[in-house]
Amino acid sequence: IATHTITAEFLGTLNFAGSALSASITQTVIGVTTTAVVSSANPSVVGQSVTYTATASSVSGTVTSGSIEFLDGSTPIGSCNGATGATVSSLGVANCTIPINTYTTAVSHNISAKYLGSTGSFATSTSSTLVQAVGAASTTIVVASTTGPSVVGQPVTYTGAVTVTGSASGTVTAGNVTFFDGVTAITGCTAIGVNAGTGIATCNIPINTYTTAGPHTITAQYLGSTFFTASALSLPITQTVGAANTTTIVVSTTGSTSLVGASVTYTGTVSATGSGSGTVTPGNVEFFDGGNLISNCASVPVNGSGAAACIIPINTYTSIA
Repeated sequence: IATHTITAEFLGTLNFAGSALSASITQTVIGVTTTAVVSSANPSVVGQSVTYTATASSVSGTVTSGSIEFLDGSTPIGSCNGATGATVSSLGVANCTIPINTYTTAVSHNISAKYLGSTGSFATSTSSTLVQAVGAASTTIVVASTTGPSVVGQPVTYTGAVTVTGSASGTVTAGNVTFFDGVTAITGCTAIGVNAGTGIATCNIPINTYTTAGPHTITAQYLGSTFFTASALSLPITQTVGAANTTTIVVSTTGSTSLVGASVTYTGTVSATGSGSGTVTPGNVEFFDGGNLISNCASVPVNGSGAAACIIPINTYTSIA
């Protein structure tokens, strides 16, 4: 790096006298530079933070001043001070950090770095293009029940929360989840879209689906999308379905008043209560007269409507006492 003060003088000829020394000009000689850029993680994945490091160098000496502009394609990267560029260190190095969740799609970025020069010291230069590959993010899924334990006939809701793993960051915004009961995909829950704001898919088990008491082993799997890879099967949860509470209503189908010696029919209708639902069947009903078990109605099966009939034969009620 140097300056030269240049003047000129005409030496004269037979016909022209020599001139006085010209006014001086200053010739500044600055260093030629080269710029190189590298990535901290290439390839990276959706949502991952990446740092680009650019180094300006010169055979004329260490580049100690000036700034480096980082570009994605032809656009200055805003998080790296845009067109103004990032100031170089005493070794000619500048960094550009891409924050998490900036790269939200799995596409490549053409990154270059341009040293903007330093007045009187070093010339500008532009790096070759670095292709930053951004791949789909890995995922995992956690399944949960919002209703557990439940009872026979009760509706149940399962959720599958999909999140990114590893170096990735951000919310899983697209894709479907399949829920399984054991090894069988649950009808109506084979391709449930995740909520773009939360990454959660919801599987609703309708009323009267679980008609028997017992456990259900529930898992879920995220099927993937353009920007997020499919997950492995989730860890299982056990949905315990218990017996539903019941109530029984008894009526006389022959009316509350009958004649001496007449046959009477009592009907006991059993129904589920609380969170339970569905028709109570099978099962048996016992009928009492006062506190005494009616002998021929000690264990009457319910029908398909959850009702059992107790028939009092003729000549059983022989008095009005």
